[in-house]
Amino acid sequence: LVEARKAYKLLDIMLEIGVPLDGFSLSSLMSFPSTTEQITALWKRIEPELNTDLNPAAYRSIITAYGRVGDASSASVVFEEMVRVCGNRGRSIECWNVLLGALAYRRDGEDGSEVLDVENAAASQMVKLTTGDSTYVNSDGTSNHKIAAFDNFTTDN
Repeated sequence: LVEARKAYKLLDIMLEIGVPLDGFSLSSLMSFPSTTEQITALWKRIEPELNTDLNPAAYRSIITAYGRVGDASSASVVFEEMVRVCGNRGRSIECWNVLLGALAYRRDGEDGSEVLDVENAAASQMVKLTTGDSTYVNSDGTSNHKIAAFDNFTTDN
């Protein structure tokens, strides 16, 4: 908490004296918020002050933060924005891995988080990554409908 207060105070000073912020400024602070609301508030506070568009590394820090607090839905929305803004740079294996990590956690009530059983999920599903294309398919190789949130991402149902 002490480090977070110092970091936020420094951010206030930087904003007061007109220091231009970038994606690293945002990434540096994303380890402090502990709720979805705090993550969103920090992002929205810094975004108007940025002197450039966010890069994939900055987006990955936001996705990681949302995953850490168990908000897979917000992590997925940020991933979608990253791909839209960053194009193919937002489709790197690092970006997909960060999303995978964010989706692998969920909140169960107020007493903490529980890791999803990714191994069992992988046994029944397989992710096939190809150049510029990601297709979610059944283990038998078939796939069904497309999820609107992701370009070139399909799943079975």
